Amino acid sequence: MMTPAQFFDEIAPKLLAAQRDQCAKLGGVFAVKLSEGTWTLDFTNASVAKGIQKRPDLTLEMSSSDFTSMMDGALDVSASLRSGRVKLHGDARKIVNLATILGAGMS
Repeated sequence: MMTPAQFFDEIAPKLLAAQRDQCAKLGGVFAVKLSEGTWTLDFTNASVAKGIQKRPDLTLEMSSSDFTSMMDGALDVSASLRSGRVKLHGDARKIVNLATILGAGMS
């Protein structure tokens, strides 16, 4: 089982690099705040960094265990948003862009 830190430190940079053109087309800066840390995904230059690096267009906030469940396809994200287990700050429509790129690592 991969930890969120392993995902953001090892897998996410490869996902963004492999989909550089798609990232540039979608655009956006995304912060993911989990119980074990925060990462910024910048689609404009297909990069991942620890902490909040720029003002994010969208911040996704959840527990690390919920993030792992989401990546495994076991978390009902819509229900978790309604119940407050998952929080979005900023332009919520951009969650689709984030899911498009990160979803490539979920299969």
